Amino acid sequence: MKILNPEEYTFQQPENNFLEIRKTDGSVYKSVECIPLFPLSQPDVYINLVGINKSGLEDIGMIENLSSFSTIQQALVKKNINFRYFIPEITDIQKITVKQGIYHLDVVTNKGKKRFLLNSL
Repeated sequence: MKILNPEEYTFQQPENNFLEIRKTDGSVYKSVECIPLFPLSQPDVYINLVGINKSGLEDIGMIENLSSFSTIQQALVKKNINFRYFIPEITDIQKITVKQGIYHLDVVTNKGKKRFLLNSL
């Protein structure tokens, strides 16, 4: 897998809100998706990038450590990841019931009250 050199790549977010990457050789990748890899406990390392160029969908490469990019570039990558992976944090479990083997959970998250079902715990 290709490790991206921060001096060769620039992230941009035009009006359409899709992330773009421009390479110093003039290459442009549109509709870029930033995909965090393992370990998930370190979200700023090992981020895979996939985007569309003249040839179609392409694996652009991997950011080994996001801190090697400028603060503005880091913010664009993090915004893309946060949009892709909306993950509310559970702050309180109000009620758990089981009906026909399905767990019904009423919880409070940092995004408000939510109810969801689980097949098994």
